[in-house]
Amino acid sequence: MQFASALQNLKDDANITDIVINGVRSVLVRSAGRWFSTESIFSEASELQDFAIDLAESANQALNFKDPFASFVAGDWRISAVLSFGICSETNITFRRVAGVEGASSPDQLFSDQRSGDLLAKIKHHMDARQSVLSAGAAGSGKTTLLRALLRRYPAERIITIEDVAELNLGLPNSVGLLAREPNAEGVGAVSLSSLLSHALRMSPDRIALGEVRSVELVAMFDALNTGHSGAGATIHANSLEDVASRIEALGLRAGLPLPVIARLAESALGLVVFVSAIGGYKIEAVGVPRATSSGLQVIPLG
Repeated sequence: MQFASALQNLKDDANITDIVINGVRSVLVRSAGRWFSTESIFSEASELQDFAIDLAESANQALNFKDPFASFVAGDWRISAVLSFGICSETNITFRRVAGVEGASSPDQLFSDQRSGDLLAKIKHHMDARQSVLSAGAAGSGKTTLLRALLRRYPAERIITIEDVAELNLGLPNSVGLLAREPNAEGVGAVSLSSLLSHALRMSPDRIALGEVRSVELVAMFDALNTGHSGAGATIHANSLEDVASRIEALGLRAGLPLPVIARLAESALGLVVFVSAIGGYKIEAVGVPRATSSGLQVIPLG
């Protein structure tokens, strides 16, 4: 199968972090934060659809008319597949590289520009002082890469990571990774991020890291950080440093908390917010501190 060989060649390129197959005619890759078109891999829509289904089946995931979405990890790649079936014009497959232990650089090796280096020094100071850090950015910006590298500076500590897909992969002697789980076909067996966080607090952690804050687990995280479990880390999707405040407020409102409470919890729980970007090269764009104000939560930039 020529398409399998062509796809493997893209995967073997260490500079490529993302591969997207937008139907038969459109294949793009992301390298150094930029998207580039490449040659089409598949010649027939049925060939692409069968390949997507086979990928999902290899990970024990259903992908069919009833379940047209699938997301799973295979090797070094996080894969998301969508069958057309009236949802999109053509079958779509997204591959996103998941860095393993070998790719977990020290934070000093991640950035080449002076400003990022100066801001990184502030971040390390806050984490060494056991203040919790929230790493923010868009998808593929490197927010998890930064958090992984920061946490690996503490090999003598017990660190519990909590994720829905294993991306942090600390590989430290006393680190434990906990993974959320979707329910099975009968609708049972689900394990939520919030329940894992509650359990992690009973595992004698020195630090806790939440791979990505997406929903009501935000409240559980704030509760943990405000009851003595400091020095934690987490990531969140945001488009700017200022956007982090509204994202936190939206998640808190979803959990039923009033805005003033959300703001006070965030200010008390988080020591620093970091915004990273991969546009034009991987860099730290800004850092700030959360503050509860009369108008709600704000993230105040630091110089």
